[in-house]
Amino acid sequence: MENIQEKVIIITCTSKVIEESTAKLLAKMLEPPLKMAREVEKNSAGTGFVWREISPEELSEYEADNLCIAVETSEDKRIAENWTRTLPAWQQYPAIRQKRVFFLNWMQWIIYAPHMIRLQLHEAGHILSLCSK
Repeated sequence: MENIQEKVIIITCTSKVIEESTAKLLAKMLEPPLKMAREVEKNSAGTGFVWREISPEELSEYEADNLCIAVETSEDKRIAENWTRTLPAWQQYPAIRQKRVFFLNWMQWIIYAPHMIRLQLHEAGHILSLCSK
């Protein structure tokens, strides 16, 4: 296994379109996998828990319809793309089988300044629009 610091952000998206308010629909689309939801519940909103590093082998424990992988460099992206093609557990992952893998710029997604949040929302909107297709 190639040695890089693995950074995975998981966004789940439902495929069916239902008639709800936009806020309710977005909340449903962004619902974290059960294991991540349990991690989030341990912390008050806005205090300490904003992401979790997992190893490539742990990915199957965070099953989702869509997978966003935050990478720092083009080399990290190449390595992660290779994992999607070569690691058996990743090849069985629903989002990878359905070709619903999105690569995010790590620096854009780790910073919580107003300008960066605007860029994150723009990119998230684009990803969510692809999820609903």
